[in-house]
Amino acid sequence: MCPHAAAPPRRTPSAAVRRRLAGCMACGGICLCVAATPTAGQTIGRDNYLRHLPAMPRLVAQTEASARLHLYGDPADLGYRDEAPVDGIDDTRGQHLLRIATRFAPI
Repeated sequence: MCPHAAAPPRRTPSAAVRRRLAGCMACGGICLCVAATPTAGQTIGRDNYLRHLPAMPRLVAQTEASARLHLYGDPADLGYRDEAPVDGIDDTRGQHLLRIATRFAPI
């Protein structure tokens, strides 16, 4: 290439392209301002929380996997006691499961 050759002319964006770009930038700026605006969320009080949850399914017998793993205690074990309440869960295991459920409850 010859060092004295003329450089190719620079292409500048047309007026329509500049308008479209300016419109997109303005729209993006508005969206950014709206998204950054602090809003007040719906507050659900502790007493009303359970009313907003979906209905719980009916309780049924434990699953086969839970029975195999003795999740609720092993009825064949000598230390198994199901007295208060009689619900099919070892009382000691039930207290422990309740503590876990209370610890990780959302309320």
